[in-house]
Amino acid sequence: MTVQIANWLLYSEGIKTADRVLHEIVECKFNSMGRIDICGDFQITDSQLVTIKHLNSGHYYVQGKQEGSAWWHNVGNAGTHAKAKQLHCLTWGSPSSKIKTKLYNKSREQGVLDGGEPEKPYIIEQWRRAGWDITKVYRLEFSMSSSGQLLWRGKRITLDDVANVDWLYDVYSSLLEKRFVIRKNQGRRQGHKNLDEIVPFWIAPGRMVICGGGLVLVMIPTAVKKLRFYVNSLEDLTALLLHQVRKQLKPGCWL
Repeated sequence: MTVQIANWLLYSEGIKTADRVLHEIVECKFNSMGRIDICGDFQITDSQLVTIKHLNSGHYYVQGKQEGSAWWHNVGNAGTHAKAKQLHCLTWGSPSSKIKTKLYNKSREQGVLDGGEPEKPYIIEQWRRAGWDITKVYRLEFSMSSSGQLLWRGKRITLDDVANVDWLYDVYSSLLEKRFVIRKNQGRRQGHKNLDEIVPFWIAPGRMVICGGGLVLVMIPTAVKKLRFYVNSLEDLTALLLHQVRKQLKPGCWL
């Protein structure tokens, strides 16, 4: 059986509550974690926007990342026959990569740039509590996945790990330091790329801050997907779980 935890729950009661409720519904045993998305939200600066444009143009690059894509968003009419486009998201990593990276405009994704109602108001509330301009928030996200046991530094990732703020901070800081090194493309040969000048983007704070003044990271697992459980009985399991989860945990938690 594979389970995905509702996103809103990860911003409130957490994965341990979801695990407890699941065990109340059906007898099962945790087996492995197949995917975790861990992120940092931040209020974008003008210099960071310039860096993002250079990343898209190829003037800058992320060290060690050979594959990626760019997503664009229509923002209005640029003339009679064309629509203006604005860069929305940059991604790095091939389909087979165990760790993928995504940098994107979270404010646009949440639909707040035009004064509309946010898709996930509990996220916007965290931004407001941090004192941010909710129209200028970007997210840097790392997605870790595996077809078997999901590992970190050679050890199996557990539910206790994902529920531990210090563990999340350590993982995110390490990924930020090693998987998001931006360099200027100075035309060097492939084997000499590490001599290219490093471009600073931002430095993670020295301690974990969920919500506070100034530039802080909202460090959470934004999605915990493919939680695998051993189940003793499969009798009408899918219908039972869908009914109970929607009843007790609100819509959004699905199998």
